[in-house]
Amino acid sequence: MAESIPTVLVADDQPDVIAALRLLLRTAGFDAQGAASVEDVRTHLASRDFDAVLMDLNYARDTTSGTEGLDLISDLHARLPQLPLIAMTGWANVETAVEAMRRGARGYIPKPWNNEALVQVLRAEIDHARTSRNCGRAAHGFDAIAPDDDDGWRDRRTTASVDQPRRPNRDHGSSGCLPAEQRERRHHRDQLLHVRDSMCSSV
Repeated sequence: MAESIPTVLVADDQPDVIAALRLLLRTAGFDAQGAASVEDVRTHLASRDFDAVLMDLNYARDTTSGTEGLDLISDLHARLPQLPLIAMTGWANVETAVEAMRRGARGYIPKPWNNEALVQVLRAEIDHARTSRNCGRAAHGFDAIAPDDDDGWRDRRTTASVDQPRRPNRDHGSSGCLPAEQRERRHHRDQLLHVRDSMCSSV
């Protein structure tokens, strides 16, 4: 089954930034909606599902600390842990980037942004989240993957019998997916490397 068009919520207190990002994302094949405040973000997420949130860290006038955005990341990640949150700010520094990701952001984009890099980050995070969901659903098709006396491994399906024993890849499981903990560990490592590279390139 073909994947649906990815939906992105763009959150920024500047209407021109929202307009520019929505145009960029729509051109790249995303369904992009806008939110101009922390309250707007919560309202949009309560009314429909999104594949990712691309969010600024500052919303109040004349603030550059990123506190509002960081608190919002913590709140959203606690309520929607599988939703990719991509942080953006024009007041970029390594400490803020690391703190955003510690709180649950899946990526970090400095302003002014690079169009190609931004689209690549969003696609990668959405693909990663969709793969994780698909792997989770695949795992529910098995009640166990257990050692077998004959050849060491067998799968016991809850919905159908298997004529021949199947030996799943021990690293990737029967569905071809990495175990969830290993996927997240690798992904977190890649995130930190991306932050380092992004911050260095923006200097």
